[in-house]
Amino acid sequence: MHDVFFEALCLVRRHTAGYGISIDLDVLDPAEEPGVGSPVPGGLLRTDLVDALGRAHGDNKLLALEIVEYNPYQDEHFVTARAIHDLCQSLTP
Repeated sequence: MHDVFFEALCLVRRHTAGYGISIDLDVLDPAEEPGVGSPVPGGLLRTDLVDALGRAHGDNKLLALEIVEYNPYQDEHFVTARAIHDLCQSLTP
């Protein structure tokens, strides 16, 4: 995950004024994050995605972050809402 994300960052940083990141929460494992739109077992773990996003921390070319497919009706005890918070925090100074 880290190597792939790093390679993607290198590509989008070249010859561009800026880039954005879109995260579909369905990529997360619903056993850990139940509040997703289309839960499919075996997804990524929150910590792995947070760590990968941390590579973009402080990058002045990062202009936008989009997080989609949050389903509050499925989010037991707001654990997925906390995941969204953690993802956003991984990018802020």
